[in-house]
Order: sequence, then C-alpha cells, then structure tokens
Amino acid sequence: MLLLDAVVEHGSGTPEGRTAIRRINQMHRNYDISDDDMRYVLSLFVVMPRRWIDTYGRRRLSRHEIVAATEYYRMLGRRMGIPSSPGSTRSSKPSSTPTRRPTWRGTSRLGGSPTPGST
Repeated sequence: MLLLDAVVEHGSGTPEGRTAIRRINQMHRNYDISDDDMRYVLSLFVVMPRRWIDTYGRRRLSRHEIVAATEYYRMLGRRMGIPSSPGSTRSSKPSSTPTRRPTWRGTSRLGGSPTPGST
C-alpha cells in the first residue's frame, strides 16, 4: 500500500511515482501472473471501494468520483504495462464486479503470496 500511496501523493510521472511503479512491477515479476489476473485485481481497486462506500458510507460516490477512480487505475495499469487495463465507466452499478477469480497456480497454506507453478 505504501507504494500505491507514493503514486497518489507524488504523481505517476514524478521520479518518486515512477520508482514506486517500477518497484511494484519488480515485485509482481517474481510470480507467473497472467495479464487477465492483473486486470482482475486492478479492477477490484475500482469496484470494491465503491461497493463498500455505497453500502456503509454516508453517501454514494458521485459520477465524477467514479470516473476519476476508474481513470486513475486505468492510468496505473498502463504505467504498469498491463495491456487492455480495465476502463469502462459505462456501468454505474456496483454489480459490475468482475466475477472471475485470479487463477493462482498455488498459494501458501498460511495465506502468503502465490507460489507460481505449484499445484
């Protein structure tokens, strides 16, 4: 989360933001993560906070806030080199949550990071 915060705080085009994105990519490169799985997780950053706010927040997000969040994560996906990053803001319903789960090859039994290639 600190790396994502650096991008928000400093901007993706600053040296600090580019360094954070480079480090995020370095960490993800250690695992065999498909582009589909990267897009899925990236889309959750857009959909899940909105769903939580719509359910428990004092107010629903405005259309402007929804578009801003979508555009931000679309830009982050491009900067991370994720092809065809999520981006449709047409559906304004939180039910547009991706229904597919990532296809990890295996995970640590202790809830740790995915372990590529394990079955």
